[in-house]
Amino acid sequence: MLGGLDSELYCNIMTEDMLSSLEEYDMSKDDIIFQHDNNPKHTSRLTQKWFVDNKVQLLDWTAYSPDLNPIENLWNYLKVRLYAYETALLSMKELFERVADIWYNEITKEYCEQFVCSMPQRLQLVLKEKGGEINY
Repeated sequence: MLGGLDSELYCNIMTEDMLSSLEEYDMSKDDIIFQHDNNPKHTSRLTQKWFVDNKVQLLDWTAYSPDLNPIENLWNYLKVRLYAYETALLSMKELFERVADIWYNEITKEYCEQFVCSMPQRLQLVLKEKGGEINY
């Protein structure tokens, strides 16, 4: 994926990875409410059409709210672990292998659940800060 992620690639990933993951975990689209931020690739006409055509329910979400997005905690963990390697990356293949190793061997379902379960506390803190940033 050199060159960045655009709407077309995002929709392809959703088709190939997200929908197949639902099948792999014996889930249906009715079992989920999908959340993404309001990045332009997520709000483009193409992406909106993909969600309608595939009947995937979206969570209405405010833009620029990383404190309320549990996936940001996982991205941060992944970045910290990648920087902890003592040897420099020599190729994109090596980067992919390191990311896959961390993602599949260190990031557990329980680790992810702790961030999802922290949402009520996060919301209370945001209310206390009158919509301002919180440290999460």
